[in-house]
Amino acid sequence: MAETIVDALRDPANLGALPAFRDLATWSAWLVFLEALYGLPMTPPELEVFQRHTARQAPRPGGYPEGVAVVGVQSGKSRVAGALAAFEAARARPEGGGELHAILVAQDHRGAIRTLGAYAREPFEASPVLQRLVPERAAGLRRLLRRVTQREDALTLTSGVVVASYPCRPAAVRGLRACVVVIDELAFFVATDGRPTDREMLRVARGRVATTGGKVIVLSSPYAETGALWELHRRHYGREDSLTLIWQASASAMNPTLGADYLDRMRDEDPDAFRSEVLGLFRAGISSLFDPEVLESAVDVGVRERMPEEAAR
Repeated sequence: MAETIVDALRDPANLGALPAFRDLATWSAWLVFLEALYGLPMTPPELEVFQRHTARQAPRPGGYPEGVAVVGVQSGKSRVAGALAAFEAARARPEGGGELHAILVAQDHRGAIRTLGAYAREPFEASPVLQRLVPERAAGLRRLLRRVTQREDALTLTSGVVVASYPCRPAAVRGLRACVVVIDELAFFVATDGRPTDREMLRVARGRVATTGGKVIVLSSPYAETGALWELHRRHYGREDSLTLIWQASASAMNPTLGADYLDRMRDEDPDAFRSEVLGLFRAGISSLFDPEVLESAVDVGVRERMPEEAAR
């Protein structure tokens, strides 16, 4: 396996074997995000890109245990999610005979789970290097991957690492140990019964890597100024001392192949959606009776109770 994920993407026999990554010219912003996430060296132009999208002066040496990309739609999030899961799974080694997982978490829709899982399994079919990690190779490889996809089951590598995608139900991944947890579209995590699952899902994801030193990576377009994604952004964006990397960018900054006609149509026909789905910015006043920032400004943090005041009786 390549030493770094950027090396793997640049290697035509590794992750670079995927058709989407054969020309990395349009993935330059994503490469800088990955360099920051893993603590890889940057050129001066790459450092400027990092500063523009993180509001930080310099990346943390050694990278970040938790990374969050808040970006517009059609920016390549799911492709990057699959590459991250495949890279981490390929280089991980289970210890003590226990199972180790590379977990992808998708919205609670069968199509989303299947698509995200397919992106993570595709490298093990396309890459000559990664094919060696699959128990059945050559003629049996495609048959194996098709069978796994049809069963929506996990792909187990020769090392014993399991690559699998799950719905955004916290109970689905409890009890698993993971070398990485990649969460797709956290801002839209709602169970089939309508309950938000974003905060609990993030809490459970962190527990899966607590004993492995693995990363939790969130790739999501933004929505309302409420919920787990908004809280991550509010607490960590631009914080030089934070161990959580927050990256925020428009769809076109991450994917320069998006057509101008699509962007213009979104801006003219649906300005609110344009703000979040194209510009990668949170929308105020959604899913809450009051603006969260106004409520927060009126709350004294840490005060659990007050004595009654005479004038208020």
